[in-house]
Amino acid sequence: MLGRTKTLFDGVRAGKRDALAKAITLIESSNPSHQEQAAILLQHLAETSTKQVKPTLRLGIAGPPGAGKSTFIEKMGMKFLAADQNNKVAVIPVDPSSHISGGSILGDKTRMDELSRTMSAYIRASPTRGVLGGIAEHTADVISLCEHADFNIVIVESVGLGQSEVDIDGAVDMLLLVVPPTAGDSLQAAKKGIMEAADMIIVNKADGELLNAAKHTKADYGGALQFIRLKHDAWIPKAMMMSAHSGYNLDKVYEEITNFHSIMASNGGLEQKRIKQARQWAEGQYKRLLIGRLENDPIFKENMQKMDNLLIGGSTTPRSAAASLVSSL
Repeated sequence: MLGRTKTLFDGVRAGKRDALAKAITLIESSNPSHQEQAAILLQHLAETSTKQVKPTLRLGIAGPPGAGKSTFIEKMGMKFLAADQNNKVAVIPVDPSSHISGGSILGDKTRMDELSRTMSAYIRASPTRGVLGGIAEHTADVISLCEHADFNIVIVESVGLGQSEVDIDGAVDMLLLVVPPTAGDSLQAAKKGIMEAADMIIVNKADGELLNAAKHTKADYGGALQFIRLKHDAWIPKAMMMSAHSGYNLDKVYEEITNFHSIMASNGGLEQKRIKQARQWAEGQYKRLLIGRLENDPIFKENMQKMDNLLIGGSTTPRSAAASLVSSL
């Protein structure tokens, strides 16, 4: 372990925000030497962890753009802090990266002004960098860093592009689907994907002129949930109305979240899910490492060029070209 990595290790363990920020930057770096030090840092943190006195809460927030996810997160984060002075909240908004430039705006923090000014909260946006599924490549590692820095509540906001962005469920304990009052009809609500992954559906912006629309949307999603296979035997997902703006039903949603966490922690479901998630993230990591190593192999690069020439000439199909490439390994 390099000296600067040891400094980050000590800082994260002490709960220092600047060390946490630098550690996350190290984790997300694509530089090979940084990746090596990141792996060492995470391994040492895991080996020396003594903070699992009570289970942390990892909360996932998904939903379409305009549903009010950021406002919901800010209000719920402040609610957690008010409920217990020992709570510390970390928020990880995942921001889409440009497929052209690769850049990201990372501006969700500006929508959480009150929470961002609270010393017991930490907000750090992560770019997707082309990774599909609604979360970033290193989201699980960032969650781990936040927990080692003594943040017992970690909220992950998915990129929120559509119904197939369900990978966030592989990183959190509980997944909330936040939808606006104008989220479509009963057919839209019945579509699979994120609906099957959600542990609760929140119809946000249920106030003013949108209240009636929110009631209809809640009924549509509530009806659709009747036909969804249960994720957990001990928990039946429900649809609830809420207004993050006015605070309507904020307390009830908070109670549902804490009830879910208590139930899943006591019956072993939380531990089982986290073990399954760890296996999934390990599988994803070794696949990315294998692909990265292959792409840097001279023989593989040569075969890739041959495949590309065949595709350009129209003498083979993408499927046949891929099969031939794999056979050459």
